[in-house]
Amino acid sequence: MLHLRSLTGLRFVAALLVVLCHCSQYVSGLEPAQGVVALGYVGVTFFFVLSGFVLAWTARDGDTAGRFYWRRFSRVWPLTAVSTVLAAGVLVLEGTRQSLPRFGVSLALLQSWFPAEDWHDAYNGVTWSLSDEAFFYALFPVAFLVLRRLPLRRSAIVLVGLAVAGTALVVGLAPVLAPLAGIPADGFRDFLLYVFPPFRLLEFLLGVVLALAVKRGWRPALTFRQATWLTAGTYAALCVLALAVGHGHVLAFPLGIADLGMLVPLALLIASAAARDLDGLRPTPMARRSMVRLGQWSFALYLLHELVLRVTGQLMDDGTLATSLLRLVVSLAVSIALAALAYELFERPVERLLRSLGGRRAAAPAPAPAAGA
Repeated sequence: MLHLRSLTGLRFVAALLVVLCHCSQYVSGLEPAQGVVALGYVGVTFFFVLSGFVLAWTARDGDTAGRFYWRRFSRVWPLTAVSTVLAAGVLVLEGTRQSLPRFGVSLALLQSWFPAEDWHDAYNGVTWSLSDEAFFYALFPVAFLVLRRLPLRRSAIVLVGLAVAGTALVVGLAPVLAPLAGIPADGFRDFLLYVFPPFRLLEFLLGVVLALAVKRGWRPALTFRQATWLTAGTYAALCVLALAVGHGHVLAFPLGIADLGMLVPLALLIASAAARDLDGLRPTPMARRSMVRLGQWSFALYLLHELVLRVTGQLMDDGTLATSLLRLVVSLAVSIALAALAYELFERPVERLLRSLGGRRAAAPAPAPAAGA
């Protein structure tokens, strides 16, 4: 199966959006940057769509559900578990009380089913998205068989329509249902639109449909450059809208709305990048060796960067702008360096070991989801 290098390179860009989003929240003095990067959590939407695309693209005839589940476990869980254990150490540094039930739920990748923020964001908060991915993986063998038998154009339209209708329904019902969950209406709405696995499943399934369509010869009408401009322009427009709705505070913008706005542009970006690689045209900038390498590190970068930000906050936060800028530079550099080490020394060799133990050594591991914020 052809390696779609541009998609690997794009993974780093999406991960960097999430990293910068968190930097603007964790590092004091960077609040003005939130107008540009605070919606970076839409990188999660990219990863959910990409995850469905990659799994459908690499699906093997004659594969079994058991082999598929083992490959996904080998790819995702080991580093996720290590990051959760490291997060327990960060909590000690922060002087925060530990919770064995929350720790167990996080290790089991079940946290995104809990509406309360102190559950789905417990320990290494970004791993809530891997909890969603675990749900997607559980359904993929059946979903893939069903979707490949349906009209793909109609399926894509239905999935996007369900996302729009579901968002409207949640916004309307959240105030009514929130008391049942025992959390504020805004928090319950954000949970349903942003964290709740069945809602985010629509993005994953859209990725599956896109991959099936590309396999059958469909190509998006937009070139990769046009899709890039569409994606960047939509993101900029959403930032302006968020500033207006939040009266200058982007983080006041309801979670889930930006993800919905970015869904179609990001899907077209993924499809156009894959088509560019497949058709043997001039490689995209994302297909360069340096970008592919960074993309390979992106899963580890996603899992480790928030922990680095929390540690640097304990060690070098005196409230001055100079120190904040230094903390930003140090956090980014350390996060990328640790991601490289984690990929080369742990993530890749452990995955190969586990796959060999499962009797299915992969020649080239498929991209892992680095989703979440």
